[in-house]
Amino acid sequence: MPNIITLFLVLALYVLLNRASPIPQDADDTPRWTFVPSPRTRGTNTILSTTCAALIASTWAALHLNILKQRLEGDRSGKHWAKTVFHDLASPMKWTAAAIIAPEALVGFAFSDWMHARKTESILRNYGKGDMQSWDRTQVHFANMGGFVFHNKEASQSSSRQARTAGLSSAIELTSMQSTGGAGSPSLSHQENETEAVSPTDSAPSSTSDTPGAEEVEYEPSTSMNREDFTVETVKIYLNATQILLAQEFGILKKPPQFSTAHIEDKSKNTPFAKIFLLLPIIVLAYIVIARLYSHLSVSQLELAVCTYGICTTFAYVFYWSKPQSVRVPEVSSRHQLRWIRPNDEHNLAIFGGTSFIHTNFFPPFGAGNNTRRKITDNILNDNVVGIFGIIFGTVLHNSDFASILIGTIFGALYCLGWNNVFPTATERWLWRASSVIVTSGLIPYAGANTYFTTNYRKSETHTDIRQKIGLYFLLSCYVLARVFLIWEMFWSLFYQPEETFESS
Repeated sequence: MPNIITLFLVLALYVLLNRASPIPQDADDTPRWTFVPSPRTRGTNTILSTTCAALIASTWAALHLNILKQRLEGDRSGKHWAKTVFHDLASPMKWTAAAIIAPEALVGFAFSDWMHARKTESILRNYGKGDMQSWDRTQVHFANMGGFVFHNKEASQSSSRQARTAGLSSAIELTSMQSTGGAGSPSLSHQENETEAVSPTDSAPSSTSDTPGAEEVEYEPSTSMNREDFTVETVKIYLNATQILLAQEFGILKKPPQFSTAHIEDKSKNTPFAKIFLLLPIIVLAYIVIARLYSHLSVSQLELAVCTYGICTTFAYVFYWSKPQSVRVPEVSSRHQLRWIRPNDEHNLAIFGGTSFIHTNFFPPFGAGNNTRRKITDNILNDNVVGIFGIIFGTVLHNSDFASILIGTIFGALYCLGWNNVFPTATERWLWRASSVIVTSGLIPYAGANTYFTTNYRKSETHTDIRQKIGLYFLLSCYVLARVFLIWEMFWSLFYQPEETFESS
């Protein structure tokens, strides 16, 4: 039997060697080193594939979403699995579409996050305690994106005791998150400058640490209440880095969360190499456009438009460099010693929780008053912005507002470079020109109109005059329609380009 196997192996080896041996060739058939240059023309598919790859890759690389609100686990049914997959995909797809329609908003969010992390890092060095004093930019970003959640056990009084008791007590348990994988807002009353106003030694109320054993208190309702007079309900509390520092100063937290930068980077789905790799398509496209302009060759509207997107996403990319990407799965940490939350603690912490960019700028009352602040029981959304750039003519201009207006103006101006490009019809040429002008200057009139209507027609923080709604929504509709037309036209006009557009540089 071994001899048969050996014979079989020898025959198999002979066949392989015989097939692998070179075939005899005539002297004239000897292969020569050759180099075939690319054709002097390029096709429509080439332009489409290059621009779409650059648009998708650069937008995805620039998206650094906050941690999603967690869904309940335990159900392993197919329906629950489908809901989980949809839940995980819906947010990235929604924000990718939003970044394509309004890339200046993406830069605004990135600039706001960067400024917030930068100032918070400085505050922690001056006022932080223990490990929190040495937090770096990545650790601050992780906290600001919802990396830490607190479970709040809140006591609710029954209706029979509500008239005899006052105040509810809370005890909170720290958990940490782990992953596997508008224009300006008018102000009718004083609004705190969230991050800039932080000075824990000045603003913090007297800590319970002054009372012996205050931080050792276990959750227990008032002794004047019978156990049948209250119920305990668990509520999640979401705090950013500044709020964690203040909670420590207020005596709510005994010590900050324990985690390292290496641990956070391990959660992130995007390594530095991957970040650079995702930028290659937009770099290649930018090189093609610059080479064609230098050679005085025609550039299609699609290539020009995608390059403007690349500029916006690059700005956002730089601001987000230290922020983890795609962190989404929570991890419960060990129990920390905490005191009860006082009635005014939620209000004091909410001052530094930021506001929703979308609701502040595009929904009544359009940023007036303080009702747009994020409650600590709300998770930190992707459009949550913290930090005020300045107050201009009575208008509170957040960091995100300033960056959005500036980048939006540059973005629209680059569209104007296609002023004399070839279009299918003369009507489309004039619509492109009008849309470019609207996109370039559209956010400035919106901010000005918001200030004007608020100053002259608003009677209270809760009532928005109908003229303000009509005026602002008219300007917003013009801006959105202009942006949608530019997106449609940059693809549609590619099929009507002259022959010189398809000549290689």
